Amino acid sequence: MIHPLVKAWNMITRKDGFSCVKEVSNLMLHSGKRPDVILFQNIFNTLIDVRAVAGADPRNCCAAALNPGHGAVRGAARKNEAWLSHTRP
Repeated sequence: MIHPLVKAWNMITRKDGFSCVKEVSNLMLHSGKRPDVILFQNIFNTLIDVRAVAGADPRNCCAAALNPGHGAVRGAARKNEAWLSHTRP
């Protein structure tokens, strides 16, 4: 099932005139990663991967109640941990 945020990003980028596709397999060689949306541009492509964090997740719930924005920060950190090694030269 494709996440509603992925569908929204895909729709927005298409309406802005970009050529794009969602959830392409086998694009990231040797990693098993599948970007949510890919914008095809002249020389470079832009990969978009959406991160949604459930505030009621037991791993985040207490910290999210005490620190506004904890879920967003934790979600960004997890996404960076998973992707940066595959996207940097």
